[in-house]
Amino acid sequence: MTNQNEKRQLRKIVKELFYRADKNGDGVLSRQELQDYAEVDVSLKNLIERSIKKVRNVDKLIEQDLEEQFHTFIPISANLVTYKEGIHY
Repeated sequence: MTNQNEKRQLRKIVKELFYRADKNGDGVLSRQELQDYAEVDVSLKNLIERSIKKVRNVDKLIEQDLEEQFHTFIPISANLVTYKEGIHY
């Protein structure tokens, strides 16, 4: 129940921020409008900065996760096909 109330409250806040930042009232928030409003509204600027940090952290985790796959040790005892054996067809 609280989760739904929190979502509704967050939507309301985001909607208000959007309309305040949309200076020309066209219903589209341009990069310039967002930057201009972030300079005036410190809470929006902080929200954007925190979001960017979170995205960068996720990027780092994904990068580390992918890199581990390339450094996986395959023991010599594994039953691998050698180049000489190859696959004949």
